[in-house]
Amino acid sequence: MVQIKKTKGSWVVFYVGGLSVIFLLPSCGGGGRQINPPQTKEPVFAVQSSPSGAQMWLNGTRLPFRTTPIGAPAEPIPPPEGEGPHLLTVTLSGYHPWNQWVYWTGDGSVIVRASLVPDSSPQLRVSIRSDPFGAIIWLNGNRTGQTTPAALSLPPTAQALRLELPGHFAAYETLLPSLDGDREVFIPLTPLDRGLIVGTVYDRYANGLFGAVVKALDSRGTMVSQTRSGPFGSFYLGALPSGLYRLEAEAEVEGRREVGVQDQVRVEAGKRTVASLVLVDRELTGEVRGVVLDNIGQPASDALVTSIFYALGTDWVLSSRRVRTDPAGRFTFDLLPAGPIVLTAYKDGFYPGQSSFVLQQEERRTVTINLRLGSDFPTPSPPKKVFAIGETLPVTLPESVRRWVGPPQNFYRSLIWKHRGRSHRLSQKVFFASPRQPSRYFPTGFWAQVEVGWDLPEEPIKGFEIWRAQPESSGWVLRSRLEEPKQSLFADGDFNFQIGPTYLYAVKSIGLDGRPSHLSEAVPVRLLPVVRLLSPESGETVPLSELVFRWQTSGQSVPFWTVQLFPDLESLLVRDPMWRTVTTSQSARYDGPPLLSGKSYYWIVIGQDKADWLEARSFTVSELRKVTVLAE
Repeated sequence: MVQIKKTKGSWVVFYVGGLSVIFLLPSCGGGGRQINPPQTKEPVFAVQSSPSGAQMWLNGTRLPFRTTPIGAPAEPIPPPEGEGPHLLTVTLSGYHPWNQWVYWTGDGSVIVRASLVPDSSPQLRVSIRSDPFGAIIWLNGNRTGQTTPAALSLPPTAQALRLELPGHFAAYETLLPSLDGDREVFIPLTPLDRGLIVGTVYDRYANGLFGAVVKALDSRGTMVSQTRSGPFGSFYLGALPSGLYRLEAEAEVEGRREVGVQDQVRVEAGKRTVASLVLVDRELTGEVRGVVLDNIGQPASDALVTSIFYALGTDWVLSSRRVRTDPAGRFTFDLLPAGPIVLTAYKDGFYPGQSSFVLQQEERRTVTINLRLGSDFPTPSPPKKVFAIGETLPVTLPESVRRWVGPPQNFYRSLIWKHRGRSHRLSQKVFFASPRQPSRYFPTGFWAQVEVGWDLPEEPIKGFEIWRAQPESSGWVLRSRLEEPKQSLFADGDFNFQIGPTYLYAVKSIGLDGRPSHLSEAVPVRLLPVVRLLSPESGETVPLSELVFRWQTSGQSVPFWTVQLFPDLESLLVRDPMWRTVTTSQSARYDGPPLLSGKSYYWIVIGQDKADWLEARSFTVSELRKVTVLAE
């Protein structure tokens, strides 16, 4: 569900609960929307269909226009008035009506492409759940008379769904039921007077920790909410009253108690707040108290002070702790890791000030940070060399394997980055629905995300904004604001990602005066479908002459496949595979070096959109399987 507000003439979209538009079947209308960055071309609103010449209705009012063919140059029509959501209906005799929600922000083009479905197509069953349950179900502007949970019979075309529950924000979803079977839809609802916190728990090596206890404490130190981190270390704390919270995370890692803290996390009604925590050894920490002074030596109130966390063994920033100074310019960091510390203070109108030192174990240190008055801050340039990598990953591993390779999400992701010739960098994650259902439409046991990276600008900045254009819904939408100038990677773990549509990502730099740059060059990315292994079965014994690997996908094809075979678990972590092959089919016969009779080997299949790993922008990874070879 989306809550939209207008501020100083521009439209700002805030995400609450579920996201606004979901495409389950790109092949039935979705495709990739072409969105022009606002700095290069005036955004347009257009509607295309196949077949073309269909009638258009907006919020129940017939428009004096007809749709143009999909793929033809966009023919602009007057955009909707206001941000939305607006109900767009496309009708043509002999076809099911196409219904979807449209959002117009003016920040990017909205080109709707409706692939109409003949009205002879059979209906499918769609189960709809919500949290809380009991929400009134509206479909295509009409009340169905049912409440959640419910099952509806729907034609395989776009459906505009709205859920209403007293005391909660309404949720708007565009549904495209899949042609390959029934579908279950889960929609979390957000109370009108509550907000939520979502984020990720990391260790110092950038691994997302599964099962860490995460608590939200109010200003009096009372625990208000508690949860455990799920796949990728992601956590979700919902239905929180507005206010400032302290987040504390704790987990046992290799027999050591590790803790993480994020201070002064602000929650606002109807909004979500993103916060990440980095765990450190509790016994190897210290405390820093300090004061921030302005250019004439007076306390600088409400200055932002950050402490950067570098991933161990790298020179890139994993995350940071952030606090704001009180009216006396004072701040405190507890549980900072012993070792080199760099504190940076930011305040609009001033150049940043820094304090660098080495913090000893159990030390209590006092520091002073001085700011220098600035003037005529230039608008920063946007980041360059922006890239986006789509990943479809399993979230499970056999327990015997997991003891060796660690959390499955980190293992599978590291395989991708290892072969891309890059270090596995991971900075921050964003929201998924719940640990019980990490993906709204992906099959159980799989997860999708997009990792966005960029080169750091040369001029001094305060941080970055990550923007995404959602297919067929609206212009550019702010995904997250990073108040860390050295962070250069962002992982967008959207639980509404769909297979097929094109997503566009761009990044803005935030200047020292708080003004953002214009959008960087937009980069497209698509997610590849889930891959299921067929044979050999896990643990099966197979004669060497019959060792053929087979797998399948559902729906969308994958251009290239790489099959990898490893001799043992240790090789999975530190060595290249003993055998690999690239194919365009969904099977591969083993033709590598001789294998030992009675020995077990591990195999995995990775699909990508380009044969060259360095050029690929989308990956899908199978589960890991073991096979025992019988020599003949």
